Formats: sequence, structure tokens, C-alpha cells
Amino acid sequence: MASYLVMKNNLLRSINRKVVFLISFLLPMLLCMLSGAVNQLSETSVRIGVLGLKEVTKEEKEQTEMILKKSRNVSFAEADEKCRNTDLILGKYQLVIDVSDLFEKGELTTDSNYSKDYEDSMKQVFESAILSKKAADLSIFDEGGTTKEERAVAFLVTIFLIFATLYMSEAIKDKARGVTERVSYSPASRFSYGWGYDAYVFIMVKVQAVLACIVMQLLYHPSDNLLWILVIPIFIALVSTVYAKIICKITNSDASANITSSSLAAVCSLIGGTFIAVEHMPKILQYASVIRFAGGWS
Repeated sequence: MASYLVMKNNLLRSINRKVVFLISFLLPMLLCMLSGAVNQLSETSVRIGVLGLKEVTKEEKEQTEMILKKSRNVSFAEADEKCRNTDLILGKYQLVIDVSDLFEKGELTTDSNYSKDYEDSMKQVFESAILSKKAADLSIFDEGGTTKEERAVAFLVTIFLIFATLYMSEAIKDKARGVTERVSYSPASRFSYGWGYDAYVFIMVKVQAVLACIVMQLLYHPSDNLLWILVIPIFIALVSTVYAKIICKITNSDASANITSSSLAAVCSLIGGTFIAVEHMPKILQYASVIRFAGGWS
């Protein structure tokens, strides 16, 4: 009963701080929107310079342009043969394709600054796409790395590790005010205050995580399985509550608890591949990411 009252009183205290309460619920959702945008930017994209359009028929030219326009994360423009090397060096194009022999011999001529294997893979993708009249699928170049789902969940975990500590640090303030001591003199168990606070933090994070997952699903569709909206927030809330409890136990003030929590969460998030996919990190960080405190939980 005492734990329930502690939980209830803390929930009411949070709700009564209307501005802070509103910001604490809106900020995670805003950060999730930004997270989705970062995920989209991290997808494989390519800028293509096209040669040979004047040497093919009008229908073949229109077919080539139509397929490249339909292809996701592909931008293109007609290139100048005289400036091919300069455009590649300056980064105007990442890949130059020559379609003059494509429709007769079924083969593109390509040039790029990519590795030979990567360029050959790109060549096969665009050859197949243009000849079959289907949009080029660049998602195959993202396979085997950190998935959207992993990065989305890792970002949510990072956010709520910080928020959970923010909520839990109020207990440090209560202890300084003598609230914890007064509760210990009551007939209730001396652990009831801590359990009530744990339940309060769990509920706050759980509700926020559900809302954040709904926003992320509506905007970016990280997964077709909607069950994640219910299951993942429970996991996030549980881990965040335990994390916040430990941080607040080893620190002496709410300020040091929040600074410690934010610093650890940021470091673990970076190592885990939340912002930069692990496969794109330097080798030493790839080895460090084995611990994947945030990124690997998804």
C-alpha cells in the first residue's frame, strides 16, 4: 500500500507540473522523428552521371530516365564525357554509367571511385533495373549491417535511459529533504518508498516509450510487425528503470546523477551504432561495439 501511495503521489506531482510534464512527453517524440530522418539519410544513395543518352533511341532514353527517376535514393543528370574524371574527383557524381551499348549488348560501361567489387555490384543493379523496367533496389547494399529496427530501438533506449534518471533523481532530492527518513519511521517497509519510486519511473517511461514507438511507426515504418509497439516499450522501461536506480545509488546529487547518466548513455549509444552504423565505424570502434550496450538490444 505504501509503495502504491508513493507511486501515485509522484505521478500526481509530475502531472501537476504541466509545462514540464508536457515537454517531457513531447521531447522524446520529437527526438524519434529526428531519429527516423537520420535513419533515412543513412540509407545507401548514389549520384549518377549518365553518358550515351544521345546515342540511343528516344524510347530507350525515356526508359532509362524513367527507371532512374523511380529508383529510391538515386539522383542523376546527363554527364559530359570531357568532364567525367573531374566530376568524379570533385564528387559531383559517385557513379558514371554509359548506356550507349546497354540495349544492344545488354551491358553498361561504368566508372566510379568505388572499389571494383562495389562498382560491379552497382553496375549489375542498374543493368538489371533498366532492362527489366523496374526501379533499382539499393537496399541490398545495406544488408548485413545495422538495421533500421536496431537503430530505432537503440535510439529509444538512449533517450529513456536519460529520462528515467531524470525522474529517479527526484528521489535524491526527497532524501535530502528528509522524506525518505520520515517514511522509514512509518509502519511501512523501509523498502516501500524505493519500490514505489521504481514503479513511478517504470510507468512514466513505459507510457512515453509507447507514444514514441507509435510516432516512429506512423512516420517511418521501421517494422511491419506492430507487436513491437507493445513489447519493446516494456523492455525499454525495465532496463531504463534499473539503469536509473543504479546511477542514483552511486551518486550523491541529482545533478551528478543526470550528468553521469547522460554521459554513459551517449558513449554507449555511439559505440552501439545508434547514429553511425557499426560497419561504417573505424575498426577499433567496431571491436569496442561488441559490448553494444544500446545498439545490440534491438
